[in-house]
Amino acid sequence: MTTANNPAPSEQDADSLDLLAETSANMRDLLSTWYALSPTQYSDEDAVTPARDRGTAGKEIMEQSALRLAAIDDVAGVLRRADEGTLALVLDRNSVAVRRITARLDDLSRGVSAIDLRYSDEFYDRIDQLHRLLADELDHQDDMLEQLDRALGGRRSELRRAPFIRGHAPIHPSEHHHWYQDIAPVVRLHALYDRVRSFPGAESTPTSDVDSIKRYDPGR
Repeated sequence: MTTANNPAPSEQDADSLDLLAETSANMRDLLSTWYALSPTQYSDEDAVTPARDRGTAGKEIMEQSALRLAAIDDVAGVLRRADEGTLALVLDRNSVAVRRITARLDDLSRGVSAIDLRYSDEFYDRIDQLHRLLADELDHQDDMLEQLDRALGGRRSELRRAPFIRGHAPIHPSEHHHWYQDIAPVVRLHALYDRVRSFPGAESTPTSDVDSIKRYDPGR
């Protein structure tokens, strides 16, 4: 896990706990960007670029939220197998509500370019809901990550690799667990389908700030 004295592992070596750390930091940064680009700060003639950048941040918040949920699911599952059920409950205490909001953000942004999200008041409201729900959790995430690392101990080797989580995380997460979510090929197809129907994504040109999102997913 990344600390001041322990640099981030490579993508291939990273596990779901590393991914949880990464996506939590990304969401803090993206939410800060989202509010820094408030449309009330700009006149109509100056609003095009900030609207594009804010819409890009909004789509990326949605995608990072979905990825973070998948990482939480994996970590919580290993915690339960390690008889750390109480800590697992603390970790995913907001997951159902976050899934609901993330799925709704996907509904609202599907087929809508980043720049045109400025016309969706509900999309703005849902980002606000997500921020209110997760602000305290994200602010204290570093302490939680250290606690999770200690609790996992040797069981940390059971966590899935970050590339697997990235490839299987649905952008439109279900509120509750379904039986087919234990079948990796089915989950992978679900994730691919989500990405197709969620076009245009945060990285879609020319209506997004593509350079900015490379900070959150350099592989794009």
